[in-house]
Amino acid sequence: MAAPSQSATPETRAQLNPHCQAVIDARGVATLTICNAGPLIIFNSTVIDAVRSGLEALAKNDRIRVLIIRGDSERAFVGGADIKEMVDLNQASAEAMITRLRDACEAVRQFPAPVIARIPGWVLGGGLEFAACCDFRVASDNSHYGMPEVRVGIPSVIHAALLPRLIGSSRTRWLLMTAENIDAATALGRKVALVGRSMRKNVNIGRSLGHIELPEGMLIQPQEVEDWPEHKVVVISTGSQGEPLSALRRMAHNDHRLIKLHEGDTVVFSATPIPGNERAVNETVDRLYHIGCNVITPRDAPIHASGHGYVEELKLMLNLVKPRYVLPVHGDYKRIQLHAELADAVGIDPDDVFRGENGLPLEIDGSRARFGEPEQSGMIFVDGVDVGDPADVALRDRRMLSADGIFIVVATVSEQSGESVAQPEVIFRGVPFMDQADQLLEEIRATVEASLRRAANEEIREVDLLQQALHDDLAQLVYDRLKRRPMVLPVVVEV
Repeated sequence: MAAPSQSATPETRAQLNPHCQAVIDARGVATLTICNAGPLIIFNSTVIDAVRSGLEALAKNDRIRVLIIRGDSERAFVGGADIKEMVDLNQASAEAMITRLRDACEAVRQFPAPVIARIPGWVLGGGLEFAACCDFRVASDNSHYGMPEVRVGIPSVIHAALLPRLIGSSRTRWLLMTAENIDAATALGRKVALVGRSMRKNVNIGRSLGHIELPEGMLIQPQEVEDWPEHKVVVISTGSQGEPLSALRRMAHNDHRLIKLHEGDTVVFSATPIPGNERAVNETVDRLYHIGCNVITPRDAPIHASGHGYVEELKLMLNLVKPRYVLPVHGDYKRIQLHAELADAVGIDPDDVFRGENGLPLEIDGSRARFGEPEQSGMIFVDGVDVGDPADVALRDRRMLSADGIFIVVATVSEQSGESVAQPEVIFRGVPFMDQADQLLEEIRATVEASLRRAANEEIREVDLLQQALHDDLAQLVYDRLKRRPMVLPVVVEV
């Protein structure tokens, strides 16, 4: 449906209640501004009820195509609650607060148009509801509250409405975000193509469970993307972590058999790099810029909601649950330590906070919890029929072979005199010197002959000593000529 023109429908302003102002422009974009909220919005039931009432009133307006929710000041929403006020919450007031927040969340979810939350650290959506019911995960470096997962993936899709093709890359476990992106594409009249086996699998699971609704004719096959106008297509793909064989990585290297990116495409990374994946993600982004794509990441726009609890969310959870023991899990030891410090900050005895490690079991019985005896953990190497760590010598030899190759020299000597009785045979594999191979082979044979004559003059007859002398002389020759250190294996045969 085409957006109404400026002359046909002027801008409309309304004061819905003391805490909500609304503006609807000529395009049908509505902005709901939450005002006069104070610094502790999550404890202000009047404000929460006012927001829910405002949403319900705007939902009746058929002109609205997109709703943006914002605050009149950052201070009113970022600060979170003082820890003392959290501790002072009794169970009844906590349950009442959670009920109001869930009602407000439901009003957002049921809104008939896509919703964009532009409130830093917004706690009125899924964020606080998650905090009230999540398990003990990881203490994030981020302070305050996390962005809600309610409609969080929408902004970049909406802003890209007038741009060419949109390629959205996400970690496919976020069914909610995928569902909201599909809803946004539906509202904008774009077809959706799912790329990546795990993406198609998870969307099918979401549809079977009722979490994702797809209008008839909305999905198209990846091979049909080029058949549609660029501004009418959204591709939802896997590969936001730069995985070597993922769909987006193949697109970035022009190696995908169905989707070909070109200049002007917009690629949205709806995920942050997992620690350790930064280099792979940066390489993928760099390749996309080489193609000429517009790349949007969570640094550029609020397009990703973290799956882990933020500091204030974890504090609130600990005060509502009041656990006897705390076991921070998931993430590196830094985050485990940060989570333990949060538990200490809300009054949990440090002796009841278990900072675990891989292989350190936690034993729980009817009376108490405690660490048990360490167990073996970590990677277990399987080398042929052997299970366990391979020998250091074997790993060293394999590294040498992979780096510089191998020389095998077979020398035939007289058992009586120790002199060479046949031309040395030289076999090499993986040694890069083909341009000068003939010359080097002659030098190697000459070095073998000279080494054997010297050993014969010194009356060296033991095979082990002959092989050691050959090894030292040949290794020095090869390094002088190639500046490499391949594995040298001399073999002495007595006749």
